[in-house]
Amino acid sequence: MIAVRESQPPATSSTILCLCAAFALAVHGALLFAWKYAPEESAPVTIEGESVEVALVESAPAAAAASAEPAPVPESTPAPPPEPPKKEPEMTLPEPPKPTPPPRLATAATPSPKTTPQPTSVRKSQAPRNSTATGITSGESSPNGKSAAGSGSGKNAKASYVVRPIASYPPESRTAGEQGVVILRLTVDGNGRPTAVSIAKSSGFPRLDRAAVEAGWRCRVRDAAAGSHLDAPVRFNLGDR
Repeated sequence: MIAVRESQPPATSSTILCLCAAFALAVHGALLFAWKYAPEESAPVTIEGESVEVALVESAPAAAAASAEPAPVPESTPAPPPEPPKKEPEMTLPEPPKPTPPPRLATAATPSPKTTPQPTSVRKSQAPRNSTATGITSGESSPNGKSAAGSGSGKNAKASYVVRPIASYPPESRTAGEQGVVILRLTVDGNGRPTAVSIAKSSGFPRLDRAAVEAGWRCRVRDAAAGSHLDAPVRFNLGDR
């Protein structure tokens, strides 16, 4: 604080002007010195007679430090969980059609030897099937040219056929290559009609045996005594048409 008192007697105008100029210079010099070397927080300088208030401005480094405060970091929002991958529907392909096996060629097959079964009686009520005859019977030739049974027993040792036991060849057996000979045991009445038909010897193939039995029921024997027994062979040969 600088106090200046005017205690001198009044002077001339030039002297007053010089004093005012010196006073103004002194005031400005004091203000400049105080602003340059004064601490950061200093009380305003009061000069008696004329007071001048000076406001100090913060230095640039302090303002920069204040403005350089870090901005608040916004809270991070958690990312939503990824959606599970969609499962593609499985395509079911239809199963390819199975190839049809080629039909087997009919080949001549030798029937395996089997034990001779006991004669089996077949009821007369069994209805024969109507079909074209392909089987051929064989026997001894009689004096009138008819085929006779190969062997006989009972009252008639030999007899001639009015209707021979001609069997139809089963198509399934021909396709499978089945062939052979079936020996039938016939029992006839006084008119030569079979009353019982059985298998004395099998061909080894059930289809051929059944066809031979049906042919046996259709045959008729001439000059046969009632109760006579005849053995009639029925042949199945793939070479016959």
